[in-house]
Amino acid sequence: MKIPETIKVGGLTFKVIIVDDLEDDKSSARTNYQTLTIKIEKAKEEFMKLAFLHEMFHTMNSEFDEEKVESLAVSLFQIITDNPKIFNGE
Repeated sequence: MKIPETIKVGGLTFKVIIVDDLEDDKSSARTNYQTLTIKIEKAKEEFMKLAFLHEMFHTMNSEFDEEKVESLAVSLFQIITDNPKIFNGE
């Protein structure tokens, strides 16, 4: 799985930006619907991929609470990681 530079969700194109620090925010990633950006704090590659999936679930359904989003993101990340031939074209 590769973190893209942009991703289209629900007709909106979000720019994905890797940043050194999310300023005073305690989270590792943040979606901004006004600027259509997803910022992911620089970390180990696997953690950044998980944070990206987490933010994707937020963009798909804003009614999901953090627990639901995290559960879905971890589950999908595990499926992608455990099945590289399907998701990476190997």
